[in-house]
Amino acid sequence: MTKLFRRKLLKFFVYAAIVFSAYIIQTTPGLFDFFGIQPILVLPACICIAVYEGEFAGGLFGFFAGLLCDSTSETVFGFNALIFLVFCA
Repeated sequence: MTKLFRRKLLKFFVYAAIVFSAYIIQTTPGLFDFFGIQPILVLPACICIAVYEGEFAGGLFGFFAGLLCDSTSETVFGFNALIFLVFCA
């Protein structure tokens, strides 16, 4: 592995850890609960990644973050993934 590939792999691993930690914070019951409404923290994190890395990497992170949000939502599976993909691309 080259040094550049290793650095890029580490960078995307850190991005995935940030998105996953935002998801954990977002889905923790009672944390950041304002009058029964919880904020969506994963989408802004993915949009920040998309702005910094470009539309392809942002779209992939948006899609997988949407799949994470679909696992806990009551909508059709894949709905949030498509919406996050569009917002991040």
